[in-house]
Amino acid sequence: MRYLPICSKSIQLALIILFSLILSGCQSNSRDAELSDMIQRNLMDQQRQLALLIDESQQRLQMQQLNQQSELLRLSSRLELLGQQLDRQQIAEEERFRRLLARSQRSATNPALIPPRAESVSVNGVTRSEKLLLGRSEWLGFPLQRLVLAARIDSGANTSSLDAQDLVDFERDGQQWVRFSVHFQDGEQSRQIEIEAPVIRRVRIRQAVGAESRPVVELPVRIGQSNHKVEFTLTDRGELTYPALLGRRFMMDVAMVDVSKNFIQGRPEFEDQGEDATTQGQTLLPVELDTDL
Repeated sequence: MRYLPICSKSIQLALIILFSLILSGCQSNSRDAELSDMIQRNLMDQQRQLALLIDESQQRLQMQQLNQQSELLRLSSRLELLGQQLDRQQIAEEERFRRLLARSQRSATNPALIPPRAESVSVNGVTRSEKLLLGRSEWLGFPLQRLVLAARIDSGANTSSLDAQDLVDFERDGQQWVRFSVHFQDGEQSRQIEIEAPVIRRVRIRQAVGAESRPVVELPVRIGQSNHKVEFTLTDRGELTYPALLGRRFMMDVAMVDVSKNFIQGRPEFEDQGEDATTQGQTLLPVELDTDL
């Protein structure tokens, strides 16, 4: 009978341990459930954010597609308008050509309709209409530099041009100026003359490799015995035969051209020529005077 209290104490201890294990298991299950709920909520938040990003991307793509469609429609309308303009120009040119052809045929059949050709007699290189008579090549004298250059006379070119190398832009008295060098061969020696002049404007020249801006200067020039002010576009003509070119803008109302002759006006002379061979009395000869370059 003395062992009965000991057995009851053991049973009580076992029950306490069993209840403790049951309680700890319940708490563990509760923490697992809370963690699972947290993970699900995070997943749902990420899904909602992803859905919003997808909607925004779709909206942007739709806007881009609409803009592209609008641009294509605008370009299509522009091309159609240009095509109509080209068609009208072609029709106008064809009509103009037909009128010219009909006029030439009437003139050929009726000599009375052909206007008489005005006589052009030159005296000392000046025509009866008091215009300079130029050949396909002429001497250009630059009195300030005591320089004489051979120039090509080209009525097909709008502006005159002058060979210019080592171009340097600078400002003087608030005005844009340019400094450049004219290189030439004096016998067996290579020489150069430096010129400074104010820039009166710039022209944009389009070429196959792109567009470039070139300065335009106005220089006093002597042709034969007459003095002029000529606007030159400065460009590198080192690879061309003639270092200078006179275009039709200068010749308009000033000169007439006889392409069958060369150097009608003769080489200009300067008063009070000095002995400095580098700046006075120099003559820049082209490589071949009978070419058209």
